[in-house]
Amino acid sequence: MHRGALQELARRPALARDAEGIDAELKRALQAVGYAAFSEASTEVPPPLAVLALPDPFERADELELFQRAQGLLGNGKLAEAESALRALLDANPGHHAAWDRLALCLMRMDRHREALGPLERLLAASPGNADTWSHLGACRLVTGEPEKALAAFKHALELDPNHVQALGGIVHLMESAGLGDKAGAIRERFEAVRSRP
Repeated sequence: MHRGALQELARRPALARDAEGIDAELKRALQAVGYAAFSEASTEVPPPLAVLALPDPFERADELELFQRAQGLLGNGKLAEAESALRALLDANPGHHAAWDRLALCLMRMDRHREALGPLERLLAASPGNADTWSHLGACRLVTGEPEKALAAFKHALELDPNHVQALGGIVHLMESAGLGDKAGAIRERFEAVRSRP
C-alpha cells in the first residue's frame, strides 16, 4: 500500500512557482516585511521525490541547537560567548545567513562596528532585500565615519520599508550633523510618527 502511494506521488507533476502569479505591489509588500523572498530568475520546482542537494534538516539539529544557544546568550548580554558560538556555527556552515546576521548584531553591540561590516556585506550579497540589514549597515558606516555610504544604506532600507524607524532616524541624524536640520523637518516628523506607533 505504501509503495503504491509513493509511486502515485512520484508520477505527479512538479508544482508551479507560486510567486509568478502574485501582484507586483503585494510581492514588494511581502518582501519589505521579510515574509517572502522571490528570485527574479525562473526556478523549476523539483518533482515530489527528487533527491535535493540541500542538507537534511534532521542532520542539522545540532546546528539549530547551537544557534538557539547563541540567540539566548545574545539576548542575555553575554556577547563574547554569543560571538564564540556564532563563529563556531559559521565555521561548520558558512552559508547560515541567520548566524551572519546575529554575528553582525553581536559585534555592533560590542562597539565593533568595523568588524560587523563584513558579515553585513556578506548577507546583502546573498539576499539584498532585507531593510534591517541595510539599516544596520548604515549604522555601522555612520559609526566608522562614512556618512555618504551610511546615507546610501539608509536609503536602501527605506526603499524596502518606507517606515523603517532606524533608517529614518539615521537620515535625520545625518542631516542634522551636516547642518541641514532645518531641511530635515518632514523626515523628522515621519520618524517621530513611526517611532510613536504602538
